[in-house]
Amino acid sequence: MRLIRSLLLLGMLSLTAGCVLSLHPIWADEDIVFEPALVGVWEDDDETWAFSQRNDSQRYDLVYTDSDGKEGKFTVTLVNVQGTLFLNLLPKEPVLEANEFYKWHLLPLNSFAHVKRIEPTLRMSFPDVDWLGDHLEAYPDAIEHELYDGTNPILTASTAELQAFWLKHTETEEAFTEALDLRRKEAEHSDNEDDAPSPTP
Repeated sequence: MRLIRSLLLLGMLSLTAGCVLSLHPIWADEDIVFEPALVGVWEDDDETWAFSQRNDSQRYDLVYTDSDGKEGKFTVTLVNVQGTLFLNLLPKEPVLEANEFYKWHLLPLNSFAHVKRIEPTLRMSFPDVDWLGDHLEAYPDAIEHELYDGTNPILTASTAELQAFWLKHTETEEAFTEALDLRRKEAEHSDNEDDAPSPTP
């Protein structure tokens, strides 16, 4: 498929990082939910995930910061598919010193995570790209896909097919990565706030 073979920066960076990428999202309009508890900054020892509500909509803006302090910005959709929660991540347009003709060739792709809980910690797992590659090698018709660079699968299945496939494998051993368990970052306040005098009645 020429479209898939023409993927440039966004797709290649994600593949290098080991994400399972999809041409279509895992959500349909009727699946979208908004959970206020997701809003805030979540962290572990290496990275932070800062969620905010997107323009009073049912979606979120996400700023993901890795262990090197580098940021990535995403539009995130939380979906409930037959009682199972997924986060769909779509990268925002990168800041590039390139002309518009070049940017036209960049195709943002979806990734997603299985959300196991939001409180008291945000626990989620991403589809494992190695498991998916092995599974598709054994069962090439399991879900529609194309192979980028001969080895890396990019899913081209419809939203309905994505939902059915990943719902089937949420409990499959090794189908998802080890759970990422993020704790909520407490709001910081300065010592001056504690020392401030009480207002005069």
